[in-house]
Amino acid sequence: MSITEENLKDKEKIFIPFDVEDAGLSICAFRIYGHLSNPTAEYPKTSKMISQHIRANHLIVKKAIHELIEKALIEEFTFSEEEALQLIRKKVPQSFSNSRLKCSWCNGTTVAIQKHHYPVKRSEDGKEVVNICPSCHCEFHFLTDRLIQHRDNKL
Repeated sequence: MSITEENLKDKEKIFIPFDVEDAGLSICAFRIYGHLSNPTAEYPKTSKMISQHIRANHLIVKKAIHELIEKALIEEFTFSEEEALQLIRKKVPQSFSNSRLKCSWCNGTTVAIQKHHYPVKRSEDGKEVVNICPSCHCEFHFLTDRLIQHRDNKL
């Protein structure tokens, strides 16, 4: 049986990737692949972001992602902490002119500083912390998480 938009439970309008129509994918895997194949989708994604977008249970999404990786339809990757820090330091910092707080990583001034255990994680008994802005903190965790993208899209 072909997968069509009518087969989907919530009838949401999604991009149908016909190149995998008969690949024997689960409905969840098909929806994820469709989302990642959509030329207007933002890349890359975490499994949690995909779960929220397609409104599916996170464990089911992880299983479907594994299915897509096994069929070489999507790729999973992560940046090392050093690579993530290099990317963050290259960005143009956002600065607030009336703030005296300074981010150790992007050198921008900020209204809030967060303490981040670096270079050794707190879970690994790290004691050293850096003072970074919420933007750098969020970006660091995003980049060092397992990211997922369509096989044809390279970050």
